[in-house]
Amino acid sequence: MAGGESLLSRYTYRDFIAKEGLDIVQPDVSRRGGITEFMKIADLCKTHGAKIAPHVGLSGLGTRAAALHVSAALPRDMFVSYEYMYKQDNPLVGELVAEPIEKSSDGYLQLPRGLWLCIKLNAKALEKFVVSTNS
Repeated sequence: MAGGESLLSRYTYRDFIAKEGLDIVQPDVSRRGGITEFMKIADLCKTHGAKIAPHVGLSGLGTRAAALHVSAALPRDMFVSYEYMYKQDNPLVGELVAEPIEKSSDGYLQLPRGLWLCIKLNAKALEKFVVSTNS
């Protein structure tokens, strides 16, 4: 059984994992307290022998970049899945970046390099989303 992208806290995850309600835990780094909370959930998985597959879905740039980074930080003996298929039709992923967050080579996603979450925005593409408050 896989799931958990909408669970509310690491304590809820703990209850599901301890009762063997989830074999594969799918926390979403943007919905559950960020990177620190995600890593605490990953520790629970490791302690109880549950696998982990970060949930990304139709998320925007920050979530996608954070999911790549937390995936790279997980122990190698843990299962990692990355929902790459939602990238194609998501304007918050392709259109707004000057440089793609997700680059693949030989079937592997490469970890972005740079400061913070390594997001380089396309300033020209951002202009169409600017809302003027001057009338």
